[in-house]
Amino acid sequence: MDFISLFAQVVSILGKCPRYFCYLFIGVSLIACEEKSPETKVPTEKADVILHTDLGDIHVKLFDETPRHKANFLKLARRGFFDSLSFNRIIYDFMIQSGDPRYRNGGIDTSQEAGPGYELEAEFREEFVHTRGMIGAARKPDEENEERKSAGSQFYIVTGKTVKAAVLDTMETVGTGFRRGNLYTKFQQSLADSSFSGSFQDFLQKEDFTDFSYPIKQKQLYMQLGGAPHLDFTYTLFGKVLEGMDIVMDISKMPTNSYNVPKDTIRILSAEVL
Repeated sequence: MDFISLFAQVVSILGKCPRYFCYLFIGVSLIACEEKSPETKVPTEKADVILHTDLGDIHVKLFDETPRHKANFLKLARRGFFDSLSFNRIIYDFMIQSGDPRYRNGGIDTSQEAGPGYELEAEFREEFVHTRGMIGAARKPDEENEERKSAGSQFYIVTGKTVKAAVLDTMETVGTGFRRGNLYTKFQQSLADSSFSGSFQDFLQKEDFTDFSYPIKQKQLYMQLGGAPHLDFTYTLFGKVLEGMDIVMDISKMPTNSYNVPKDTIRILSAEVL
């Protein structure tokens, strides 16, 4: 039986059963109207940089809220600093990393510095968290970097894995401590310049302090698409992937050695500033 004949029979049967036809119509309508996932949506924001890689293009949006990191990334891109640099660190279900000038065209030059020769002051923003596709600045460990300054050029793109609600509950407690710590620094400054007199508790009330809680959308992204919430509040996030997350995921699946270095060379061929 050809398709047209079969379709005619189905319509005939449904015509005799209006209720089932109605259910079918509703079901098809719901499927047709279902919102696309965040990874397949057509972006409405404009990219600032396109990373042309061996596997395809990654369109990057840089955040105005982290001006030092945005300006630095644009400066390096315009200079051609990222051109031919390899993705030198890949941890599956976590992140991919590049921006280290020692790793170029698949080779390793240990005589080179690991960056442009400077670090950046941290620009932590609690509204930016490590959901899949976010871009952050790598840095040295806390033991040798108390101020948590960012590396001058090394960056990572989060891939991550799905996160359980209990983990997010724990990280909300961490976020509350982060928020309280920022206010305590502000409290100390206000005492020093005599703009406030009173206890820290009084200052918290004055600032309308509330505990930190992830917005519903961020929780959904963590639980449905994944991320790396254990890095929240301690690493500067300065951008996100608008298009090309499929390329990022392809890179994240490349085989690595025991040091998380890819066995095959995957390069940023060039970084195009738009």
